[in-house]
Amino acid sequence: MKMQTLRQPGAARGHGANYWYEVTMRDSKLESLRRVLFREKHPMEKLKRIALGPLTIEGIAPGRYRLLQAKEAQTILAMNRS
Repeated sequence: MKMQTLRQPGAARGHGANYWYEVTMRDSKLESLRRVLFREKHPMEKLKRIALGPLTIEGIAPGRYRLLQAKEAQTILAMNRS
């Protein structure tokens, strides 16, 4: 797992402990990320997944979705099997 601090959105308002992190994980299990952050004394309040394998949310408006192409669905299923 690779984790880096992106920014502190509340730093300008005097809430400097409100960190945002970008995390790259091999598995997609939310609970493992939750445990790591809890150990570091940064309990998770919100999570925003921006990618899953080759799929990203780039170009998709908030609250919207798109259908996967057959090849994309096969790639995701293959990732879950391994």
